[in-house]
Amino acid sequence: MKTINRDVSIAVLSAALVSFVAFGEEAYPTIADIDAEIASLANKYGARTLWREFEATAGRIKILQDKFPTQEVLQVQWHVVSNMFSGCYPVAAVTNDNQVNYHGLNNIIWLHLTKYRLFHSDTNALMFVADCVSNALPIDVSHEEEDKLAAWRLDDIADFGNTNGPLRGRAGVNYGCYGERTRACIFRYMKWGNFNVGVERFRKMVFNCFCELVLHDLSEYPEPVRRSLWEEFCRRAGATDNEKSEAHRKLYHYYKIVYP
Repeated sequence: MKTINRDVSIAVLSAALVSFVAFGEEAYPTIADIDAEIASLANKYGARTLWREFEATAGRIKILQDKFPTQEVLQVQWHVVSNMFSGCYPVAAVTNDNQVNYHGLNNIIWLHLTKYRLFHSDTNALMFVADCVSNALPIDVSHEEEDKLAAWRLDDIADFGNTNGPLRGRAGVNYGCYGERTRACIFRYMKWGNFNVGVERFRKMVFNCFCELVLHDLSEYPEPVRRSLWEEFCRRAGATDNEKSEAHRKLYHYYKIVYP
């Protein structure tokens, strides 16, 4: 009887160990998995992808990348990168501040993306990112006050009667009583302002993180090659002098790398 119990115990323990190993191993996300998740997020939140909810998958792709065949890993990572950055629209295509979830992109770039093996294996991936980032530009809001004034005058003259109070400038921030055209103009610039904040933070994150990736992490390339790659990345992404300088300052702060 004791022998039977011992055999049963060993069999149960063996089964438990096999089960633990099977469930402890995490499969690498496939392209089909990624497409299904992105489609699910789009269906849930509208036309845009709420990238913050893709963060767990992006992290799993990074954590597991050394445990699966290189070709499989690179194909999946290319698919993720192309989906994420192809959402950077030229200004002419932007209609509201919800079209691109730049905040969610920022988190993934900072936490996971620049740790992908893809960028070490294919510098074309770097340039693809740069080309997409060149489309991420703020909307020109330099005519905000004159547009609001024009809208207010139309409200006052045309369909809404003499309903407007004094229109005060930016310092006052109070437009008093205003008609529908003025209200629509104000809300439009509020949306554009929110969009611009997102774009500026996104570009800052890209240049800071990719500066570290190219000039520090791509150690398999000689330093002159890394510097050349970084300059080309900045050129194609349309980096401003301030964006490049801030990225260099951040890199120096962490690694004491001097970039003239």
